[in-house]
Amino acid sequence: MLVAAQERELGGLVRLLGPAEALQWPVDYSVRLRLPRADWFLVANGAGRGRASEALRAALVRQRFDAIVSTGFCGGLDPALEPGGIVAATEVSAVDYAGRRRAEAPRTGRDFAKGPLVTAGRVVLSAAEKAELRSRGFLAVEMEAAGVAAEVPPGVPFYCVRAITDTAGETLRIDLNEARDALGRIDDVRVVRCALRRPLRGVPELWRLFRRSRLAAERLGEFLADCEF
Repeated sequence: MLVAAQERELGGLVRLLGPAEALQWPVDYSVRLRLPRADWFLVANGAGRGRASEALRAALVRQRFDAIVSTGFCGGLDPALEPGGIVAATEVSAVDYAGRRRAEAPRTGRDFAKGPLVTAGRVVLSAAEKAELRSRGFLAVEMEAAGVAAEVPPGVPFYCVRAITDTAGETLRIDLNEARDALGRIDDVRVVRCALRRPLRGVPELWRLFRRSRLAAERLGEFLADCEF
């Protein structure tokens, strides 16, 4: 079972292992990949801890899973991490509470970075904010993993595998938090509007984010397809 925020985060995996069978689950996106060794279930339900928890709860009343993976994009906190790089959490915690959840390491021959990941309640935009989180020992930052971890049933292995879209030294000028809707989802139309407010900076950054997202989705799909969970 893989839980992401957006369908596009799972696109690379679906392109490699599809076709995907649509499911009628009460989340933004839900599909099944029928593979030789086991079926994979993929869901996406918007950004944020609450949306991720809701997605997993909806899935758990419909299906039993052998492993649960929080996946998608993330921001790098370690300066060594580059766009498209893969990170796997050794543990997951949230910015606003001290609890931590251990995460298993995926079995693969591919290279990846590993370390503690932190779940933030909003998109971390500035290099200064990233540096502060790095000073607390975190490798990367995202918005859903702690919500997924909180819903994992006892005895079911939990993993968190992510792909880097923005690096430690970068400050995002497009306010992705402002682009979130009432339910916390990042709305593409709002992102474009935010970029167009200052087009000389916003449009190049929007194009860069688009290219980074494509790269991250492809690298993430390739990595996940080679993993054993």
